[in-house]
Amino acid sequence: MTAFIVFKGIRYYMKKIELLSPAGDYNSFLAAISCGADAVYLSGDKFGARAYAKNFSKEELIKAIDYAHIFSRKVYLTLNTLLKDEEMGEIYDYLLPLYEAGLDAVIVQDMGVISYIRKVFYDMPVHASTQLTITGIEGIRLLENLGVTRTVLARELSMKEIEYIHDNSNMELETFIHGALCYSYSGKCLFSSLAGGRSGNRGRCAGPCRQPYNDEYLLSTKDICSIDYIPSMIKAGICSLKIEGRMKSPEYVGKVTAIYRKYIDYYYDNITKMSVKEISDKFFTGHEFNNDKNILIKLYTRGGNSSGYYYKHNGREMISVSDASYKTEKEENKDIDFTNNIKMPLSAFVRIYPDENISILINNEFYYEGNKALVAKNRPTDSETVLKQLKKTKDTEFEFTDINFDIAKNAFVLLSDLNELRREAINCVRNELTKKYKRKSDFNRNTIVSEMSDESIKDQAFGNNSDLDKDRSISDSKIVINCEITNYEQLKAAASSEYVNGIYIPFILCKDKNIIKSLRESNKKVYVTFQSVCRHNYLNINKEEIVSLFDYIDGVLADSHEVIQFFKDNGFNKEIIGDIHIYTLNKEAENMYYDIGVSKLTVPVELNKKELYKLSLKHSEIIAYGYLPMMVSAQCVNNTCFSCDKVEKTITLKDRRGAKYFAVNSCETCINTIYNNVPLFLKGEQDFLRKLKVNSIRLSFTMESELQIKEIINYFAKCIILGENCDTELLTDMYTKGHLNRGVL
Repeated sequence: MTAFIVFKGIRYYMKKIELLSPAGDYNSFLAAISCGADAVYLSGDKFGARAYAKNFSKEELIKAIDYAHIFSRKVYLTLNTLLKDEEMGEIYDYLLPLYEAGLDAVIVQDMGVISYIRKVFYDMPVHASTQLTITGIEGIRLLENLGVTRTVLARELSMKEIEYIHDNSNMELETFIHGALCYSYSGKCLFSSLAGGRSGNRGRCAGPCRQPYNDEYLLSTKDICSIDYIPSMIKAGICSLKIEGRMKSPEYVGKVTAIYRKYIDYYYDNITKMSVKEISDKFFTGHEFNNDKNILIKLYTRGGNSSGYYYKHNGREMISVSDASYKTEKEENKDIDFTNNIKMPLSAFVRIYPDENISILINNEFYYEGNKALVAKNRPTDSETVLKQLKKTKDTEFEFTDINFDIAKNAFVLLSDLNELRREAINCVRNELTKKYKRKSDFNRNTIVSEMSDESIKDQAFGNNSDLDKDRSISDSKIVINCEITNYEQLKAAASSEYVNGIYIPFILCKDKNIIKSLRESNKKVYVTFQSVCRHNYLNINKEEIVSLFDYIDGVLADSHEVIQFFKDNGFNKEIIGDIHIYTLNKEAENMYYDIGVSKLTVPVELNKKELYKLSLKHSEIIAYGYLPMMVSAQCVNNTCFSCDKVEKTITLKDRRGAKYFAVNSCETCINTIYNNVPLFLKGEQDFLRKLKVNSIRLSFTMESELQIKEIINYFAKCIILGENCDTELLTDMYTKGHLNRGVL
């Protein structure tokens, strides 16, 4: 737990909260450091969630790490995308030089990457990305068990939820305080991927939420500005305040950082003198604060800003309904250069005597000797000459501010020797200040390869992209059909088929144990399902009722880490099936989930056939039919368009090309799901399904009628179970096969 002391009945934390700023290029990095960031998050040329930012070369990354460490700041690398199996072999060479340079942490989404780093770069901290959609203490416990040291929480959490997580875990908690806000829970969005082939999970989001639907920008959230909540965030136990903006300019990064730095410092400068309320009343109100806040909002705004989800679950006022475009106003003081290096002041004592090595003592600590001084033949070297050469530190992190001399009257030094003395002395100081951060890896490629027994795994892990699907034979093992339903009418249709093996039933229907009992009596397996996001309050309130189902059900379909850990915590010893947002694009991720207790996985929907063949899929289920969820949101289209009437309904969203998507609100959990405009339908893919060697297919029903459900079940029963010719005349011709043929970027 974080240590804290109590003052005037209010606790505050001994460790000062971190201000974490973004950097899309080196100039933005300099702006963040010079304007007061405690840490900077950035990306190299691979695996970052902002693939279209300028990003950093390897040399720039190492330079940034050293620069930050000189000033006791930190650098975090974003490796927060999902990696395909053939990309896993690139991690070692990518991270090794940064690890050895002293990289402070890696921000990760992919569970396979977490597993890999914890094994190979085991002493480097791993921060769980907000893309993992962690919303509760259960998800935190799961990550703690994996060795994750910090979690970037889902943006949708309230201050109360954050404080609860802090008080009941040892995890460092990071939250976003300023910048762009996604409509969907981060990590639960497949819109850009399914609609355009550019995956947000791989850093290439095309921003479909910023487009008009029904002639309004119903999915475009305003940027957040939460500077008012700094005292509350510190009190809640948040350890790091994160500014969004790796696609934005150095001016934006510098100004936003400077203003947040100002008010964080105000808080800590006064916490021993007054209460949190008094600080808020004095420093977080009034003309100066309002002026600074207005500057923040004018830097970038989408129809105004909101204060985020800390004290509000959703609302139309959080959406830029009339205009999704960014607007910005330039400051009048355009002469400010936010990319200037900040300088570390150095004191120096220089000694120059003939026939002795010239020497310099810096800060009474660092000593360096140069070449020998000579006896002056004509004009001896004076202090002004030495001073002029030592002051040439413009391109470094240092400047000499206090220089003393002991120069013999007959001494002479070449200017080139003085310049070399300056350069080498500064390098000496730089090396001394940064060496405590440096590491040496005890792993290498050969070590890792020797620990892999399967030659095909070695090939994939280290870049040998052989066609592994050439020799993949069609499996003769039986494939069963499972159905996922959303209401009682669909349940009846699925249960009436002799070909259906198991049925996934929403928790709200499972409360009627007579339904479960009748299904079990008809030899149907029963699995309980929950919403894609299950926050702690919901699980806790329903804990007794959920646990009471354990003896009646065969398993759970879990689409969140909270549900996985909840069932584990409560002793569930049957099937835990990872759903569509439990991402396993590589074998390392597959194995990680099996290791933590998941018994079956859903085949990734963002991989093509060739990529899927490279996975083991030994205990997997593929979705063969269904409207796939494009977005899962805490916002509500019904509330935005009309009002919160607490009535569940389906609203059609028509884009500018006429495509119609379906938004369905769940009032029980206050979750809004937007589904694709056409269903995924693996028509004619029976050979592929057998070749993939999955053990089950899933038919996912959302808005289908009883007749449609029966037709779809019969189609797959004929072509998968009975091996007959398949009649598709009664089925829709408007469908997609997802990414089976094209894949994603």
